[in-house]
Amino acid sequence: MTTLDTGGFSHKGARPHNEDALLLCDDLGLYAVADGVGGVKGGEVASSIVCATLEAGLRAGHSLTVAMDQAHADILGAASRGEGVPGSASTAVAVTLKGSQLELAWVGDSRAYLWDGQLQLLSKDHSLVQSLVDTAQLDFAEMEQHPQKNIISQALGSRNGAPVTASKQGLLRTPCVIMLCSDGVSGELSEEMLINTLSSD
Repeated sequence: MTTLDTGGFSHKGARPHNEDALLLCDDLGLYAVADGVGGVKGGEVASSIVCATLEAGLRAGHSLTVAMDQAHADILGAASRGEGVPGSASTAVAVTLKGSQLELAWVGDSRAYLWDGQLQLLSKDHSLVQSLVDTAQLDFAEMEQHPQKNIISQALGSRNGAPVTASKQGLLRTPCVIMLCSDGVSGELSEEMLINTLSSD
C-alpha cells in the first residue's frame, strides 16, 4: 500500500509581499503551486484563483489539464470584474497522485522535481531561456545562470493568448519525493542543494 506524507511552505523572500499560493488536497490526491505575476492585488489574486479553480475542477470530475485551462479563463474573468488588476497572471504546476500513478500539468516556470535516488526535473519551463536551450543556443547550466531566466513565455491569465497546458503521466517508483515549487526556489537553490534537501530524512 502506498502511503503519502505531504506538506507545504511559502515565504515572501526578498519581496514586500507573497504572490504564491499552495494547494494541498489529500482527499483528491491533488497538490499545486501557483506563482502570481502582477504585483500587489494582482499576482496573489491570480494565484489564489488558480488553486481554487483546480480544486473545484477536480471535485467536479474534470481532468487536471481541463481544470488548468479553466483557471486561465477564471483569471481573465475576475480581472474583467475588477478583481485583481488588468494583466495579472500566474504560473502553476499541479500533480495528482493515485497510488503510484502520477499526472502532472504545468504552465510557466513553476517546476516539479522527483527524487528517487536521482534528481529528475519532470516539468519543462515555458520561458525565454528554455527556448534558447531547445534551439541549442544555451545549455541547461547556462540557462540556470542566465540574466533573463525569469522571463516566461506562457502564463495563466495572460492576455497574449491562451497558454498550452503541458502534461505528462507516469508510474512512481517508491519510496520517492516529489517537490513542486515556484522559481523562488528553483532559481535560488543549486542542484546540489536540492539533492541535499530532498534526500534528507
